[in-house]
Amino acid sequence: MYTEDDEDVKVKKKNSEDDYNDFYTSFSEMDEDESKKEKKKVKKKEEPVEKDEEDYQDFYGSEEEEKVEVKGDNYKKTVIKIGIIVILALLLIGLLFILFRKTEPGDIELSKTEYTLEVGQKDYISYKIVDTDKAINPSFNSNNPTVATVDDKGEITAVSKGESIITISYKIGRSSKEKKCTVKVNGPEIKHEMSLDLKASATNWTNKDVTINVDAKSDTKITSIKYAINCTGSCNYTDVTNNKIVVTNSGTTKVTVVAKDQSNLSVTKEITTKIDREVPTVTYTGNKDITSNSDVEVCVTCSDSGSGCKQAKVCKKFTSSKSNQVITVYDNAGNSNNSPTFNVKINKMTQPCTLKVSKDGTVSATLREKGVYYGFNSDCTGNNELSRKISISASKAGESGAKVVRYYVKYKNGSIGSCYLTVVKECSASGCTFRAS
Repeated sequence: MYTEDDEDVKVKKKNSEDDYNDFYTSFSEMDEDESKKEKKKVKKKEEPVEKDEEDYQDFYGSEEEEKVEVKGDNYKKTVIKIGIIVILALLLIGLLFILFRKTEPGDIELSKTEYTLEVGQKDYISYKIVDTDKAINPSFNSNNPTVATVDDKGEITAVSKGESIITISYKIGRSSKEKKCTVKVNGPEIKHEMSLDLKASATNWTNKDVTINVDAKSDTKITSIKYAINCTGSCNYTDVTNNKIVVTNSGTTKVTVVAKDQSNLSVTKEITTKIDREVPTVTYTGNKDITSNSDVEVCVTCSDSGSGCKQAKVCKKFTSSKSNQVITVYDNAGNSNNSPTFNVKINKMTQPCTLKVSKDGTVSATLREKGVYYGFNSDCTGNNELSRKISISASKAGESGAKVVRYYVKYKNGSIGSCYLTVVKECSASGCTFRAS
């Protein structure tokens, strides 16, 4: 349905369109006016300049002059930039020159890096220390003094044929400088001699530390003496102090000593030390209390895993009664050990019996005093007997043999006496007979 409001909307819309068209037309006319003005300016430029215009240009300047002025400003800016770049480049070059120049402040400069001399000839090393106002006295050193020596003033002396490197150096604070030159010496070659002698305080087994005295000699100068213990393959060498080496290792120790001199000669020698600080082991299996009516011999055994025992079996003879006795054993290093204590009681008396033998080999005993046992058994057991027929292994003509027959008597107090007889059996074609020796 159509209403009055709709009509108002149409009217407002038409009025808005009319306003827009009027604005657009006005704007277009302004553009045309501006365009015409620009065209007139162009025509004026193309036309000859009248006097008024010339005066104007003289007062305000032309557009061409403005362009030249702008170009001048740009040129100045460019020149300034180039100048700054050149200055920075020069500073960089100067810095690089300081860092990488061949001669640094305080460097040692040599006029010669090689000298050729004859044996006995002398010469001075020519040098200077640059860019320094300090008084510097460098040191001089020859790596081969047997060829050429140098003193603290730089004087070279040719000693023998060969080549040596001389080092000139100095140090101030944390800064140090050095240069090297070569010295070649012509002349006859000299053969140098060197010797090394080792002497140990003990050459055999000992139970003490072993001191090795080192005597190194050279016709030049000994530069080093070092030693290694049980050296096999790669060795860890130690400097010898005061020409002495003290070995404390137990067991067998091989000491290798190397000496060197200025002529680069080297001598190596070895020496072996033997140290045993363990005491030997002593074994005693007898009774603590020993009773006898005759001399007694007591024995012990010795064992030692180090240097070994001087005697594997050690015996001691007793001819009288003794108390708290020990037997001492020794090893080859001088260590000792005692056996357990024991007591010896000896009750000597005349021989308790006499023995005789018949031709058929029967040994008969005559007792001075009967004891609780008497007979031929050393353990004093069995039946008491006064005679026994013995046998000796000889049966053919020309054969003979001998045997010691011992007879024992045991008394009530526990003492044991004995007597003995040496019996000889001899055989001939007619038979064998026994006799006392």
